[in-house]
Amino acid sequence: MKKLGFLAAVLVVVASCASVTKGKVDQGKEVGKVESQWANLKVLPQDISEDELKGLMREYNAALGVKCNHCHAANPETGKMDFSSDAKKEKDYARHMITMTNELNKKHFDYDPADKQKVSCFTCHQGNIKPKKFTDIAPAAPVTPSPSK
Repeated sequence: MKKLGFLAAVLVVVASCASVTKGKVDQGKEVGKVESQWANLKVLPQDISEDELKGLMREYNAALGVKCNHCHAANPETGKMDFSSDAKKEKDYARHMITMTNELNKKHFDYDPADKQKVSCFTCHQGNIKPKKFTDIAPAAPVTPSPSK
């Protein structure tokens, strides 16, 4: 009788373990398919980690002298930031600029992703939403007439 009670207890434990793991068993995934934890990434890599993404966003904040709400809209119902929303045109501008700097680095600077980025948002923006014009930063050179021959 003791053996039967022990066997029943073991069966209860095994059955409860099976019900806890039900649905959690890896069913396998398509080879080469990247599952993204991020909604609406169109330019940045789908497999970017949370730390990498937050670091990149902080770099953008510093390079343009802005906060998150410059590109990201708040959810009208909750008031919380909706990072996946495309409601603000600045987000699309940012995607264009990211693509442009990536292309500049790849095509014109023999860019190796393992190296530090050669051209970045800060290269032009230097902490401003709009990059300064050359005439804004260069002192006016005196105009001297060239000698006639």
